[in-house]
Amino acid sequence: SGLRRAGSGNNINSLRTSRVKVYFSLPDSGALKVCIVNTALPFECLENRAREKVGFTPRLSYVDSEGKVVNVQDDDSMFLFFTTDCLNSKRVLRCTLPPPADDSRSH
Repeated sequence: SGLRRAGSGNNINSLRTSRVKVYFSLPDSGALKVCIVNTALPFECLENRAREKVGFTPRLSYVDSEGKVVNVQDDDSMFLFFTTDCLNSKRVLRCTLPPPADDSRSH
């Protein structure tokens, strides 16, 4: 619980300057499956984009079970997948997006 529906802001660029909490799971393929819960995007938009590749690579880190910050290396081949089926994950991913220096959504 604690999910809140944003009232406005359906531009993916609004994510770039936000720090968001993300619930995630790591399937066998190694691709990050994430649920973005605190963003400016309405949940309808997240659901519509489920399992789509998002064309930017944020800097990722998460706090493990011992409270230690673990960094996930930047990798151009790594994409976030919006998905709505991992809300039961106990891990929280802290996702800090770089400033909007360029628009890489066209990749």
